[in-house]
Amino acid sequence: MQKIRTRLAAILIASLAGAAMPLHVRADGDDHRQFDDGDMDYDDVLEGVRAGRLLSLASIKQKVLAAWPGEIVDLSIDGEKGTVIYEIKILAANGNLIEVEVDARSGKVLEVEND
Repeated sequence: MQKIRTRLAAILIASLAGAAMPLHVRADGDDHRQFDDGDMDYDDVLEGVRAGRLLSLASIKQKVLAAWPGEIVDLSIDGEKGTVIYEIKILAANGNLIEVEVDARSGKVLEVEND
């Protein structure tokens, strides 16, 4: 239990500091590595943010919530073939679940699903 709390504290601190967290973070506090294809890993994304090649998750969250207000209920970062995509699920005030995919390099919104 202490290990989980320590990880969650590290995620929160890094997020507030603007660092990217290449993890899948669920609303229940559980986290999972999200790189299924083996092409990119945690260190690759973190290095990209530190080097300025990728935008931080904090800046992406701010942009997305400005356009689609609500509560973030799920975050994940997918990486394949050098592309990093932030996937953010937002529960809107009207109860709709909005899924937004954002390119981590450009900040461009690639896809929006509104259920």
